[in-house]
Amino acid sequence: MSERNRPSRERLKGRATGKNLLDMVPTRTTDAQWYADDGGLTRVRRKKFHGRIGRFFCKLLGKPDYLTIKLDLIGSAVWGLCDDKRDIRSILCSLEMEFPNEKELGERLKVFFFHLEKGGMVHFA
Repeated sequence: MSERNRPSRERLKGRATGKNLLDMVPTRTTDAQWYADDGGLTRVRRKKFHGRIGRFFCKLLGKPDYLTIKLDLIGSAVWGLCDDKRDIRSILCSLEMEFPNEKELGERLKVFFFHLEKGGMVHFA
């Protein structure tokens, strides 16, 4: 992972906002549309560009103006638990009960939420 794409340790620990990350409540953005595929996994769609130029070039090249992100089993479970009411601590507890054999769920969850926020799919209340 390049230094540029590496999640900020300050951000992951909640220091950037002055809050403990586990107490933050993730909220899905309205830009992120999602659905379950045939296998029960979640797919999240979001716009590639918000400006006219990007949309113009997508149309010109015949490419879609959205990205489809395929979530794995754990990511799908996390996405389903983001209901604007649960904090990350309760999401982590639910994951530990659902996936008892998975290692380092807390670290994976922090990095996952960092990427969701960076991609504009969630924000924290």
